[in-house]
Order: sequence, then C-alpha cells, then structure tokens
Amino acid sequence: MKPTYGRVSRWGLIAFASSLDQVGPFANNVSDAAEILQVISGKDEFDSTTVDIPVPNYLETLSKSIKGMKIGLIDNCFEHDGLAAEVKDSVLGGASLLENLGAKIINVSCPRFNDGIATYYVIAPSEASANLARYDGVKYGFRSEDEQSLIEMTSKSRALGFGSEVKRRILIGTYALSAGYINSVFFPGNKRFNWNNDQLGPIYIPKAGEKIKLTIDDLPLYKKIIRDYENNEVEVVDNNIYINGEISSNYTFKQDYYWMMGDNRYNSEDSRVWGFVPFDHVLGKPVFIWMSIDGLFNGISNWKFRWDRVFTTIGFDGKPRSYLPHFIIFILVWQLFSYLKRKKNKA
Repeated sequence: MKPTYGRVSRWGLIAFASSLDQVGPFANNVSDAAEILQVISGKDEFDSTTVDIPVPNYLETLSKSIKGMKIGLIDNCFEHDGLAAEVKDSVLGGASLLENLGAKIINVSCPRFNDGIATYYVIAPSEASANLARYDGVKYGFRSEDEQSLIEMTSKSRALGFGSEVKRRILIGTYALSAGYINSVFFPGNKRFNWNNDQLGPIYIPKAGEKIKLTIDDLPLYKKIIRDYENNEVEVVDNNIYINGEISSNYTFKQDYYWMMGDNRYNSEDSRVWGFVPFDHVLGKPVFIWMSIDGLFNGISNWKFRWDRVFTTIGFDGKPRSYLPHFIIFILVWQLFSYLKRKKNKA
C-alpha cells in the first residue's frame, strides 16, 4: 500500500525522487498491511517531512462499518489505452464489493489525469539526477578500483555501479534540468530570434479572434497558450503541428493576453523571465519603473542611464508618463525645507 505523504518516515531510505518517495508495506492481506503500517507510522525526528499527528489503530478500523463512506473513481483513468483489461476489471470489482458493503461510489472527472505519466517522467528523473549525484565513488556506494584519476574513478564508478534503468533516468533528469532544455521550453531556440535574458522581442501579443501562422520555429512561443490556457492538445509529429489531432498551420486565439516580465530572473523559476498570461489575470495598478540602466552587468563604467524610462509608469492607454520632474521638484523642495528648518533651529 502507499501511505499518505508524511505518514511514514523515510529515514534510511535511498532517495530517488524526494517529493514522490514514500515507504509502504507489502502483505498477503489487509490485516497484515494494517499491522505493519501501525508500527512504522508516526513522527520521526530524523525526517522533517513526517507529520506530527496521532497514529490511529488501523486494525480496529478494519472492523468498522463503511456504510455511507464516499469513494471516488476517476473516470479518466479507465479511458487510457495503456490500461490492462485485468487491472480495470479488478479495480471495478473491488469498487462493486465496497458498494455492496454500504459505501457510496462517486464518479469523479480529472481531465488532466492522463498527463500524470508525462509529469512523472519530468519530476522523478530530475530529482533522481540530483539525489543520485552523491554516489560518485568518493563517499557513498560502489567504487571502481585501479583508476588513474578522480574523473576516471567517478565515471567508472557510476557506469558500473548503476543499472541500465537508473542510468536512463539520470540521463533524462539531467537533460530536463539543463539550461538549454528550459530555454527551449519557454522560448524558441532558433538563432534568428537572437534573444537572451536581457534582450527580448520583438514579440506579437495575441488578441482574441486574431489568427496567426504557426510554424515549427515559432510554436514554442504559443504552445503554452494554445495548450494550457485554451485547453487544446498540441503535438508535433514528423515536423507537422497537430492541434486536437488535426494538422494545423495557423491558429485563432480565443482571448486577449499580456506579456509578463519576471523579476529575480536569474534565481527563481517562480519569477520566469517572460511569458504570456491571459488578460483577465491582470490585477493591481500599472507598472512603475523607478530605474533603468543599460549594461547593468557590464561594470559601472559601462552604465548608461535610460532617462526616458526612469520614474516612468505605463497607463492602461499604453503611453508612458514620466514622473522624474515631479520627483526632482519634490527632492528640491524637501532639501529647501530641511535647510530652512536647520537655519531656524540654529537661530
């Protein structure tokens, strides 16, 4: 069985994917599984992810009636082509048995359920790549002998120590975490765009009802919009773009968008460098730019202040308004006031 995350300590477990790893018992019957779970559950000072809540008596719970208990069945998981017929029959048979014992079976819809495998194969290998990096032959695990250098010893230790499936997942995870892969997801890697973290565009802002031509080169720009915000299936097969199973060379947007500029851009994926966001997500007041310097990371001697943008706000009409003169006047008035006040105090 698979306990809820935090129910059982993972102390001593070899980490594979930290956000997915859980310890659960294997047993020949439910009673044995309940008894094992009773022993291994609870707060552990060596595992900060365990929850500090009382452990119920699972064996006593087995004898209680389940009449009125609601059990959800996700409809979408029974629609997948990869679901084995015997597994489907077994699950539905179990649900029927629980229903006969008084439980209420409720059908639940989870449209993105079948994306779980694809999501897993990003999260799990990525975390495995990081967690298994410690097994380098230096401190942990197997070490290859008679090597002539540290690099050779580490390479051979990992090549001989890991099985083929583990190595496959490490490679997938390392690729998913690489900077080049992340960039290819969020913006086109085609050289003609010539973009980087500091120089973006020019960019087309999609509007509801407007049609654009789609190509393999510019699809990465609009794929997230078409797939996630406008709920379409998008895939590329043999250099052909398929939207909802049909070959497409253009697309008509269903809603307006704006272009989000992220801060903290070199340190946090939560503040991405850029991205389209539906216009109905707009909250708060228009943006205010208090300082703008060209060549910020090229040394102070190379700084060029962009005075047309300093203390500037962009209204909903899209036109910039500078408040730099107002700020300068305020500073001068404040300095004059401070000077007169000091003079008065000295008198």
